[in-house]
Amino acid sequence: MSTSITQSGFELLDLVNAMRRSELFNTVSPRTLAELILRARIKRFEPGTVLVSQGAPFDNYFLIMKGTVQITVAPPQRDDSIRSRYYVQAQDVLGEFGALMGSTSPGTATVVEEAIVFELSARHLRERIGLTRAFWRGAMKSLQDTPLSNDEFGLEVSEIEAALEGMALAEVFALRQLPGAGFDLEALADMLAKTQVADFGDTVARLQLGDTFRKHDEVYGGVVRYSVPRAQLLDVVVKLRPEYDYIFLPGESGIEEPMGEVPHSNIHLREYTGTKGEMVPIDMGGIEHQVIFIPEPDTFEEKIGARWDYYKSRHDLLYPIEGTDLSGLGHRLRLHIDPKAITEGWTPSTPLASLNPATLTALSRWARSVTQRRVGLALGGSGAWGYAHVALIRDLLARPAPVPIDVISGSSSGALIGAYFCAEGEAGMAKIVERGESGCIDLVVFLSIFSSYAIQALINCDLGHRRLEWLKVDFLPVCTNLTSGRFHTWITGPMGLAVRAAGSAPGVFTPTILGSNRLVDGCVTNNVPVDVLMLHADLLIASNAYPSTTRARHEHWCNGPVASFLRGIDPIGRILDLVVSGNLMLHTNGEFQSQDAAVTYDAGREDFPLFGAFNFGHAQKFIFDAQTNPRLRKSVVQAKAAWIKLSRPITKKATAPNPTPSPTTPSPP
Repeated sequence: MSTSITQSGFELLDLVNAMRRSELFNTVSPRTLAELILRARIKRFEPGTVLVSQGAPFDNYFLIMKGTVQITVAPPQRDDSIRSRYYVQAQDVLGEFGALMGSTSPGTATVVEEAIVFELSARHLRERIGLTRAFWRGAMKSLQDTPLSNDEFGLEVSEIEAALEGMALAEVFALRQLPGAGFDLEALADMLAKTQVADFGDTVARLQLGDTFRKHDEVYGGVVRYSVPRAQLLDVVVKLRPEYDYIFLPGESGIEEPMGEVPHSNIHLREYTGTKGEMVPIDMGGIEHQVIFIPEPDTFEEKIGARWDYYKSRHDLLYPIEGTDLSGLGHRLRLHIDPKAITEGWTPSTPLASLNPATLTALSRWARSVTQRRVGLALGGSGAWGYAHVALIRDLLARPAPVPIDVISGSSSGALIGAYFCAEGEAGMAKIVERGESGCIDLVVFLSIFSSYAIQALINCDLGHRRLEWLKVDFLPVCTNLTSGRFHTWITGPMGLAVRAAGSAPGVFTPTILGSNRLVDGCVTNNVPVDVLMLHADLLIASNAYPSTTRARHEHWCNGPVASFLRGIDPIGRILDLVVSGNLMLHTNGEFQSQDAAVTYDAGREDFPLFGAFNFGHAQKFIFDAQTNPRLRKSVVQAKAAWIKLSRPITKKATAPNPTPSPTTPSPP
């Protein structure tokens, strides 16, 4: 017997991490798995319930969240007493390959202790892999990267790759406009398609409405175009899907509802016009890509209204989001371009090179978002050691194979470095380095003992009164709310205030007080906030820049019970124990919080790192030491290799079973 329960009792990130332990999904993007999990069921099963019987088809994929399940395999044509039995428990997966391949179960799974099971329809799993190109790409990467073994039921998995190749179908996109926007959808879709081909080598088809069906001979920017009558659109999409990575449907002007029979993702376009809540994600159902175009403002003071009376009147935008509840952020993208200006005079033959570099950068960011290739960087709090983040970012962006950065989270000095990069890129990092070398940061540290507003004033002076929702690179600073005992993530509001809260070192600087909330440094609860990025980036990179340390082994001239007692009560030694223990706690917490990242830079060991943490005047030395640190060089190499693997399409090795030929002649489909 089973009863359904809500997903609210389980953290989404816990379910994502549990699924990623599976051999099939260990390299699938967390964002993709989150989409899948939100459509699954969680059930409670009583002892004696059979999840799947031997010889029955695999209708579901199971993830055991709690309890114990017994697997019994009875050999064919043998005595029933000759059975093999073993048990699976919490965090184990059942039937991942069987659910994917639609095979029958060679064993029986019976609940022996009340179990809570995450249950996903095998049909839905197969459909989702076929509908989402990033899901298929991640599953194929798992096959290539992981030495596969038999699953819990002993299934043979030699045919799994062929089964996945049969699901290699194009993901279908449709651009749509939200009320108030007036964009040239055909031109924007053409720019996006050409960018995907140029950046990733994806195969992309563009459909446009026409009187007769035909494939165009001209191929501009690697994008293949088809003219299709409205009545034949569905048939053409079905026939083309095995041949391409992505297909773009005609613009909204040619698509009338209903189009539900065509499985596709909507890329919603809207225009940001102010600060009255337009950045709040809209629940549109399904997989949506909400894109917000923002023309570059003339001055931040004029367009944002960064004045004290504005702060007082907009308290609803000041408060951060508790924990990792950022589900809508994964579908939000800000492009600092004026779409009406760049689409003027655009034709299919117009090359991307005709656009300015800033627009090309924005289009690349858009392409990474819709194809689920976003890169996230978590910067840990580490005082002046945080200048190692500058070295890491510079090396990631360096050629060859530069790694783009789409979203940054950070605590303490990680939030400080992240703010300067997200606001002004490499020029911003040069500015924060100069501020350190000049002694300005040391002065801010001293003044923050009396008021942490000094941090906010520095940000506003150097970067202007910017708001988080206006930055080109998503920036998610993390602070700790001592009132609730949890970490908070800022997604909107004044950037200076957010960084101030994220860097208010408790006991050293004054706290940041908002209403009844007492905000301090994010390092207290989430020093390297990788989990903040998990639902919003596909390649996760962590930087745990605060070094580890240990107490040196001392040889004593006098031993014995009395000498040991005296050394134990030595106040100086006990203070050093406290300092070293605090250092270890901060570094070890960063290690634990970084474990879900694909690549982690770990600073290693230093003697008395606490002393160096306040030495901001030696910024260049910290950067040089990090650049020459073999640990950082190794992390950069790993990150570049991971980005190359993510950015390149996976070539189909075999022909899909019973492939449907794509139309290549002017005859109707």
